[in-house]
Amino acid sequence: MKLDIIGAISEQTCKEVGRYLDLLKDEPGTITINSEGGSTLDAIALYSVISRHKPGITTIAIGSCMSAAVLVFLAGKQRFSYPETWFMVHECASKIKGSVSEINTELKFMRRQDEQFCILLEKHTKTPRHMWDDLSSKTTYLSADEAKNLGLVQKVIK
Repeated sequence: MKLDIIGAISEQTCKEVGRYLDLLKDEPGTITINSEGGSTLDAIALYSVISRHKPGITTIAIGSCMSAAVLVFLAGKQRFSYPETWFMVHECASKIKGSVSEINTELKFMRRQDEQFCILLEKHTKTPRHMWDDLSSKTTYLSADEAKNLGLVQKVIK
């Protein structure tokens, strides 16, 4: 059984993945991802539930796997990509409004999210965190082969 995540990572995506995992019960599954990103907090929630599913979920990136979608992809026990797929990592972005104190609080939280993202990338790819920090700070687009060389993708499906 397979689930397709197409479009923005959102609360709705969390509901769809939750229903899918409930249907799977203790069976393996496959999630195909074609997304330019979305909510970081929803992506973290998805990472948590997908990565803990036993016996595991295979994630397959098609088209684009960018921003928050990379966290969802990262949750796969096995991570595959088609050769034409593009990946993108970047720092958190926000349209912050409010007082200086509120903006400072939001900025600190965004930096913590960036740190969490890079720690998870290092954990699953064995590429050092400082490299992920550097790539994210520059907003980096990666081909499937480049993502494989960094360990993000385990196999490019030819």
